[in-house]
This record gives sequence, structure tokens and C-alpha cells, in this order.
Amino acid sequence: MMSEPIPDPSQPTLTPSEMITPSFITLAAEGDVILDISESPASDCPRTQYLVASQVLSAASPVFRTMFSKTSPFEEAQKLHDPNRNMPITVALEDDPAAFEVVLNILHFRNRRVEKQPDLPRLLAIATISDKYQLYEALMFVTNSWYTAIKELDASLEKKALLAWAFHYEDLFHETTGEIIRHVNDFGRLTMGFGMVSAGPMLSEYLPECLIDAIIKKRNLFIDRIKTRLEFYRNKRWAWGQSICSSRCDSLQWGHFLRMSGQYRLVDPGSVWYRNIDSLVSTLRTIAVEKCAGGTGIGDHSWNADLKVVIAEGLKELENGLSLSEFPSRVAEG
Repeated sequence: MMSEPIPDPSQPTLTPSEMITPSFITLAAEGDVILDISESPASDCPRTQYLVASQVLSAASPVFRTMFSKTSPFEEAQKLHDPNRNMPITVALEDDPAAFEVVLNILHFRNRRVEKQPDLPRLLAIATISDKYQLYEALMFVTNSWYTAIKELDASLEKKALLAWAFHYEDLFHETTGEIIRHVNDFGRLTMGFGMVSAGPMLSEYLPECLIDAIIKKRNLFIDRIKTRLEFYRNKRWAWGQSICSSRCDSLQWGHFLRMSGQYRLVDPGSVWYRNIDSLVSTLRTIAVEKCAGGTGIGDHSWNADLKVVIAEGLKELENGLSLSEFPSRVAEG
């Protein structure tokens, strides 16, 4: 029985992807860069190489412009502008090759090869690449043709928000971020119902950090607005200036506030405040307006009737979600 050959320690160990002969596709006949793309250097997925023009990539993407600029300190730029270079340089990228091929076909005007309507996984991969390399403006003429189908997709909020962000769909961005702000909990997780901590996906699985920060900031502004109002009730002297109820009303409201604060844990630093906004609002709205024993309605100046007005005003401000114009990277260069 033959024994297994002993590996030569002097020879480099190849990863599975390095042992696979990559496919080679020419997008620019006189290209000066070969993009060697695989999803991971340790992946056994096939690698694909694309012969492309650095000027096309630089014109489309600030990221590639920095990478290939004559004044760039990056090794790729130094090799590209080496006067002794006589062949294209190779740049390794960790991205989805099939999605990157769609992007490269668009950038190199190979329109017949561009899918008319990619499926959701392909769209998400293209969106990730568009965001990573800041390509939204360069891809706009094609991605705009996908808008109607994307808007009607049966996809989760965070996925639609990524597509709206990467492809610059302003109205869809307003809509999806508005929903996300109301359904994200204190831990950055999308939740429904009572907003339990582990009920849904983390926003960080799909959305860029700057967008998540803006979403959480707007959520917290709403939460802080409610907390500030409750603090006002806790510290006020309960003199509403309503002679119809006088001190009797003040005592009633004070007692009602203390009971409800304890019952609903409104002064607890955690509990209801960890939930999403919809869950919090639903809880606060269940607190009935207290009335005087004689039956005189005091909703005009009761603490929780006033709070419901504050809640309604806050929710109105959340309807439009976020705007792409709030993010410098989403604003087209003049």
C-alpha cells in the first residue's frame, strides 16, 4: 500500500480558491487592471478575473479613484503608474463575483449583458458593492429601471432599506427608515409586537454603520422626548390652573401618576424603554385618563392625556423617516 506523499514545507500552502483556475472575462480589450474576485480568500468558490479599464473604475467610484490615483500611496497605484509596466496589474477583491460582473457590465456599457430584473439575493449583493465602492450615481440609469419591481418585492424592511440606500430611492428610503425607526429596539434589533430583545435581525447584518447610527439617534430622540415629559410630571407641583377641579384634581393626578409609573415601570431605566417605539406607545396609550369622583372629565389637563398629545406629535415627525440628503456620501457631486 502506497503511503501519502510528505508535503514539502518549503512550498507555500494554497487555499482552495487558489487551486481553482479562475474564469477570465475581458470587459476592456486594452484594459490595464485585472480584478481577481472571490467572496473570500479561504473560500472554495470559483474565482473570476475581469480585465477592466482603471479610468472607467476611477470615474465611477471615489474608492477606485483613490486606489488608482497617481498620487495614491497604495501599492496598486504604484504598480499601475510604473513606467516599466508592460502588462495589467492584478487587484484582489473580496466580493460576490456574479454581482460584481453585473456592476462591471454597467460601467463598461455592456448593456445587453445586464440582467433586466435581478432576483433579491443578486440585488442585495449589487447593493452591497454599490455602497462599498460608492457607485450609486454611476449605476443610477440601470438601478432606476429596477425601482418599480424592487418597491413591490416581498422583502423585509432592512433589505428594502439597503436597496433604497444603495440605489438612491428617496421615497422608499423615507418609507423604510420611518418603519425601522419605529420597530428597532434599544439594542439595534428589528422587533415587532412587544419588541423582545432577540425577536428579529440586527440592523448591522445589512445596513452601514452611519445609517444605523442615524436610525438609533432618531429613535432615541423620540424616547427622550417621552422621558423628559414624564420627568416634568414627576417634578411639577400639580397646579394645572383649572378651578373646576382645584386641589382635588391635583391630588388625583399625582396619585394616578405614581400608581401608573409603578405599574408600567415608567421610572425603570430599562424595561419598557428597551422596546421598540410602537410597543412603547401601545403601552402608554393603554393608561386610561383619570376622572374626578363626581364624574367631571379632566382630560383637558390630566397628565396622560397631555402625554398622548406629545406622543402624537412625535409620531408625526417620524412618518417621513430619514432623508438621503442627510448623508454626504449620498449627495451627488455637482
